[in-house]
Amino acid sequence: MTQAPDNSGGNDTVEEATDRVDFIVNSVMLPIVLVAGISGGVLNIIVLWKSDKLRGTSYTYLRWMSITDLAVLIVKSVQVTFTRFPAESRPLSTVRFYAHGYLLLINSFVCMSSLLVAVVSIERYFSICQPLRFQFLHTRKTARVAIVAVVIVSVIIHIPHTFDKYVAKHVSPTTNATYYTREWNQSVRNDVIYAYVWPVVRQFFYSFLPIVCLLCLNPPIILAHRRSLAQRRRMRAKQTTDEASHAREQRRMFVMLLCVSVVFLVCMTPQAILAILISSVSVSFINSLEFFTFRMIAHLFEKVNSAANFYAYSLASGAFRQSFREVFPFCFRSRVQPGSSSVRASTD
Repeated sequence: MTQAPDNSGGNDTVEEATDRVDFIVNSVMLPIVLVAGISGGVLNIIVLWKSDKLRGTSYTYLRWMSITDLAVLIVKSVQVTFTRFPAESRPLSTVRFYAHGYLLLINSFVCMSSLLVAVVSIERYFSICQPLRFQFLHTRKTARVAIVAVVIVSVIIHIPHTFDKYVAKHVSPTTNATYYTREWNQSVRNDVIYAYVWPVVRQFFYSFLPIVCLLCLNPPIILAHRRSLAQRRRMRAKQTTDEASHAREQRRMFVMLLCVSVVFLVCMTPQAILAILISSVSVSFINSLEFFTFRMIAHLFEKVNSAANFYAYSLASGAFRQSFREVFPFCFRSRVQPGSSSVRASTD
């Protein structure tokens, strides 16, 4: 990377500025995101799995999406821990995993989460906008088939990651000890399919397809939901118990889908923009401090997408908060009102 004067003081080089950005993002902000995300992800899985309120086909997708999000954060935490050790002290097995398995795992999990967002949006669209024509889609069997297909597609798309690096052997000039590092496999990177075709296919499933699904399907879902709410208000007196229960379930799922959609669009759109920039801008711009900063922020936001759903649900969904209180009742101390014990005694 070429050196250039820093606008702030004139003494720092671009390398020093990029090191500073890297430290702020990867050493300060990323650990906070990982710790908060893993804690929230565990709680999210427990609530979605244990709550009696959060049932139905759509919640099956959200449960597995929470698992993939947690897997992204755990794999990233392992990688962060791995890079903290000096190269000379890293075991060969760990270097092999980092060279051939790390990118396959983390990008497959991110892709699974992204595709599940698209699938749940499609399922909600048919459920709300076309409820009678596509009832056969709203079954657990369909959900399981869709989830398995998402897993298979995500893994197949990222298999090239197992070949784009290799393990290199080195000998330390000071200690004469043998150590291993991962290096880019230039013969693979120079391949036309790897360099030009595969990135487009990967990014299509990774971010473009889910973003298009959310932008195209969410507006009609919102409009149909609002019409449904207005109709139910007019017919509230005539509603049966089952119809009222179904309406509450639809409202719960709508709020949670809205949370997932907003978080995904905010956090994954920078990744889509980054992919477009990499394929369209000059090498000099890619090597600039501005592009490096944007790339770091885009990668950080990708991890925020995996970490934020629990907190988004908690803020926006009253049903999720109620389910959390029911699953973890010991976290909330009930306030005993004056005279409550006497009332209980008189009723027993």
